[in-house]
Amino acid sequence: MRNFYIVTNEQKDRDYILTNQIKEKLKQLGAVIFEEQTADIECVISIGGDGTLIQAVRELSWLDVAFVGVNRGTTGFLTEIEPDSVDTMLPRLVKDDFVIENRMMLKATLENGEEKLALNDVVLSKAGAMTVAEYQIHVNGSPLTTYRADGVLVSTPTGSTGYNLSAGGPIVEPNSKVMTLTPICAHTLNCHSVILNGDDEICISPIWNPMKGQVAVAFDGECYKTLEEGETIRVTAAKEQTKIIRLGQESFVTVLSRKLN
Repeated sequence: MRNFYIVTNEQKDRDYILTNQIKEKLKQLGAVIFEEQTADIECVISIGGDGTLIQAVRELSWLDVAFVGVNRGTTGFLTEIEPDSVDTMLPRLVKDDFVIENRMMLKATLENGEEKLALNDVVLSKAGAMTVAEYQIHVNGSPLTTYRADGVLVSTPTGSTGYNLSAGGPIVEPNSKVMTLTPICAHTLNCHSVILNGDDEICISPIWNPMKGQVAVAFDGECYKTLEEGETIRVTAAKEQTKIIRLGQESFVTVLSRKLN
């Protein structure tokens, strides 16, 4: 790879010290750093946490490039490069000494036929305030359950270590082809996650209650719209995938053990 585009979280690298270090190292290696988004880009480097990389994927997935993250966050399940290993990892990028993992994405279809993609998760919750609502769940046309909860989310294996994990959902091996359905702060004994096949179709129908306000839907943490009465969200695996660069030799279990202490 020779052509790179860098996305920096200004809150994580305020003075662009790490960003400039990476740019200088890449130039020494004969690489080109693009300042504008163009089809010539081969790799996007995000500098920040997992959220920075996910945002980069959401905004730049149309480029059909590979993504790699430099960790300036906390847990960093997605970000592959630690700041103190930049000088050893960047030459491997330029020499194509890495593995690309094709990560599953979700496609959410709205009532009007509009489709949205997500790498991590699709989340439904009350707009403006975290109050209880009821969510009817159907899988492949058959009723599964009704969650009475602050919200409900569908996550990919990649997203299992994000909001899903905070909501008490399971951690899933990132190359699996499954979807995890998890209630957020369930207010009944029915509070368990359900892991479904990647070929399934999940339909989520909020039960309308005008006294409690509308339900909003978010994709990878970005609030998109509020739903009207009777609207249903259909979630399936997307045909599109995200290319994540892996440079390390550690297995997912080893990384998980270290991240979770």
